[in-house]
Amino acid sequence: MNATKFYTRAIGWLRDERSLDTEVRAGTQLEPQPSGGARIRGWFAPPSRAGSWAFAGLCVLALGSVLAMLNPPGLSPGARINVERVGHVAQGAGATCLLAAEMKRRRNRTPAIVELRAGATTPATPESVVSLWEESQGSAAWIVSERSLSHAALAAASEHGVRCFVLRGGRFSEDGEPSTQTPIHGRGQA
Repeated sequence: MNATKFYTRAIGWLRDERSLDTEVRAGTQLEPQPSGGARIRGWFAPPSRAGSWAFAGLCVLALGSVLAMLNPPGLSPGARINVERVGHVAQGAGATCLLAAEMKRRRNRTPAIVELRAGATTPATPESVVSLWEESQGSAAWIVSERSLSHAALAAASEHGVRCFVLRGGRFSEDGEPSTQTPIHGRGQA
């Protein structure tokens, strides 16, 4: 498979299956590093309750807006003022929920650097693995490759906490562990 096609598949898998949030889109032309792989940066954003907080905040904010503008005929001036105040309080509560959702979302994400290695590029070496780990500066470091890494490169990756994935039979799986396969696209495949 050519490098562009592999990069497109790998970026799609990282986004869809591994929740990598990055500005790099599938099909983007990536510039290879001197070591041979192309590196992308982003954040791993595992599922959290932030979406529920955001939805609740949006609903309360909308309800508060309606109440703040509510002016039905026959309502006494005192009741109208009270409904408007309740609307303003609900708007404040909704905005607070939205703020809490954004804080929860940002706190839950992990910075990441991923090196993509197509089959035509030079294979990963222990030195390139260490280089990736050093560039990660404590964030998650992954290698996604079209072919398996050498035993020396896998040992260096294990020593430095770099996760390695390989494309096998149309699926990405952890390199060195053929039994833990994850599908490229989430269609219930095992």
